[in-house]
Amino acid sequence: MIPKNINRNHILRAIQEIDQKGIPKNRQSHKFQLVLANQQYPPKYVVSLANKYANGELLMSKEFGGGNETNSFLRNLGFTITDKATQTVRKKPKARYHKPPKTVTNRHNERCPACKQTIENLLREIYGEVHTNYRFEIGVTPNDFKE
Repeated sequence: MIPKNINRNHILRAIQEIDQKGIPKNRQSHKFQLVLANQQYPPKYVVSLANKYANGELLMSKEFGGGNETNSFLRNLGFTITDKATQTVRKKPKARYHKPPKTVTNRHNERCPACKQTIENLLREIYGEVHTNYRFEIGVTPNDFKE
């Protein structure tokens, strides 16, 4: 799992380090790439390095998932992820709904007689006998609990 305290600045510092030192051969990406200023970076390695700036050590590959987990994390920080095979740009999707949700104006709630009857019928079908407005004889004062 990717630590929640990694932020955009940590990612940018990791990218700077990659620009200076390069990408190890065993850390190349096979499917996706983070694109920044026309440069391509392996998303999982970038997050691993960013953890060094956030928490003091590299995040091991086996400690978090690549693909969707890493890509979603980076998109939420505002980065662009592309599919290497198709060079398709995948950004964080925009919200679909621009209209405020409609307020429900029906009168079905916990006091609706029709709803109560429906629930009662359902319970009767499942359990047989149903007692409505049943009250437990339980004490509520300290004296009721004396032995």
